[in-house]
Amino acid sequence: MTYPLDITTLGVYTIEVVAVDSWDAESNKISCEVTIGNPSGTVTAELPEVYTELDFVDGRIVDTKDKFTITVKGGTIVNTPLTFAGKTKTVGAYHVTAAGMNTTLKFKEYTVSTLSDFYNSSTGFSVEVLYINHAPSGTQGIVCGTQKPGGWGLAESNGVPYFFTYIGASGSTNLSIGSNSSKTELNHLIGTFLYDSATNTTYTAIYLNGQVVKTGSAAGKVGVYSTAGIGDAFCIGGDINSSGGSNEFPMTDFVVADVKFYAHALNYKQAETAYNNAVAYFS
Repeated sequence: MTYPLDITTLGVYTIEVVAVDSWDAESNKISCEVTIGNPSGTVTAELPEVYTELDFVDGRIVDTKDKFTITVKGGTIVNTPLTFAGKTKTVGAYHVTAAGMNTTLKFKEYTVSTLSDFYNSSTGFSVEVLYINHAPSGTQGIVCGTQKPGGWGLAESNGVPYFFTYIGASGSTNLSIGSNSSKTELNHLIGTFLYDSATNTTYTAIYLNGQVVKTGSAAGKVGVYSTAGIGDAFCIGGDINSSGGSNEFPMTDFVVADVKFYAHALNYKQAETAYNNAVAYFS
């Protein structure tokens, strides 16, 4: 029997188990102590170097480290006054105003046969995004590349953000924020995954505005869809379809002001640092 505890705060915990029979008689207690996180307590708050960052400037999407082939399929890239954490600033942003407008990114360094090694390395992977969905409706991709049995995606379901990851031959985790995103201010969202080869388990997490909201795990590695142009690609403002297009789960009134990728699974302190950096930029 499995009983999930859903512990999201690092620390040392004592777990006690007592059996109770139909007459409410209790057995002797058995217990164990478990540590969540680094046993030494030294969790770094310093962010790792980004794998790459997308900037929205001069009518273009700029890949700061040239990691992707970028194809813009509609939308505009303009300086826009946006509000985040109560502060308003004019920043470069990508606007999607109708279904079918989105941007596809394809890895330059990895193919569908080598991407698994990148995703399932000992350091993991994270995606960070600053966005607004003005028109929630059904399933909509924020930054997404999912085709069963591979890929991952930050998305919304009727305005509620979630992080979906295909894991193993038929597994997955689907971590929902559980409440609607803001339609008036930018939302800061991070999704992470980390494969542990010792236990053959992938651990996932979603963070909203610097705070861990939900964690998950499943047996196996993060999957990669086997077809080139699908398994090694993903979309902003939608999701990859089974033909290599990008018209699944479209956004219709969507603004994104920042996208970062890390070849590391950010911990809770690093996620807080990423959020604070975004707040400082708007301040």
